[in-house]
Amino acid sequence: MVDMSFETALTQALDLRVPVLAAPLGRGTSAEFLGAMAGCGSFGFTALMHMPEETVGDELAKMSRATNGRFGANLTLVVDQRKSCRCN
Repeated sequence: MVDMSFETALTQALDLRVPVLAAPLGRGTSAEFLGAMAGCGSFGFTALMHMPEETVGDELAKMSRATNGRFGANLTLVVDQRKSCRCN
């Protein structure tokens, strides 16, 4: 297999193999999808707005395990999501 990695400011900043980011896909973003992104040397995001508040912690934990903590979470500021994220 040919190594297709290359270096850019983005790959350096996020320690990626390739400068590819996956935007949040709403309900289409899963731990498996984010794990595949991380496994390829890129970076994915999840959206929290569609997740029921009671499941956010468990879903983020699954995503963290699948990616070794290498993913982003999109917070929509239209509603107060501090409780969902356990942020104060």
